[in-house]
Amino acid sequence: MTLRPPRPAAPGLIPALARPPRRARARARALMLAGLLLPAVASAQSAAPGVGASSSAGAGAHASASHAIASSPAGLWKSIDDVTGKPRALIRLLEHEGAIVGRIERILVGQADARCERCTDERKDQPVQGMTILTGLRREGDRWSGGRILDPENGKTYSSQLRLLDEGRRLEMRGYIGTPMIGRTQVWHREH
Repeated sequence: MTLRPPRPAAPGLIPALARPPRRARARARALMLAGLLLPAVASAQSAAPGVGASSSAGAGAHASASHAIASSPAGLWKSIDDVTGKPRALIRLLEHEGAIVGRIERILVGQADARCERCTDERKDQPVQGMTILTGLRREGDRWSGGRILDPENGKTYSSQLRLLDEGRRLEMRGYIGTPMIGRTQVWHREH
C-alpha cells in the first residue's frame, strides 16, 4: 500500500474549502444570496475544482438558493417607518439555534450614534446601531412568531411575528401587546 500526499488545494484556498461537497456549495451560494456569507468566501468555494461542472448543477443550485431566500427571513432588510413611509434602518436577521434574531446594522435617519436612553434592561444607554432588537421568532407554518422586538425610541419590548411577502422580497413585521390584533405592522424590504 502506497501512501500518497494530500491533493494540493487551489492557490489561495484553505485546504478544507478546496472541494466542498455539492450540498455545501449549494448552501454557500444560498447563504451568499441571503447576505449571510461574504462574497469572497463564496467565490473561493465556487473556484474550487468541480464547482459548476455542468449547467444543470448550476441551475439546480440557483433554484435552491432562490427557494432558500423565499423561505427564510435571514438576510439584510431595510425597515420602513409605518407612519412616514421612509426608510429607518438596515436590520440583519440571522437564524440562531432555530430562532430568528435581528440587530440594527445601520441607522438611516436621525443620529447614527443614538443610544437607547429609554430602555429598561441591559440595553439602557447602549448604542442603537449594532443592538439586538429582535429575538426568539420560530417558524410556525408560513410565519415566524413567539418572538420579542424592541422599539429603541420608547424602550419597550413587544411580542412579535413576521411573514414573508412577494417571494421573500418583503416581510411584514408585527409588534403587539397581548394579541396580534392590538399592535402595529411595518413592511421591510430585502436589501440582499
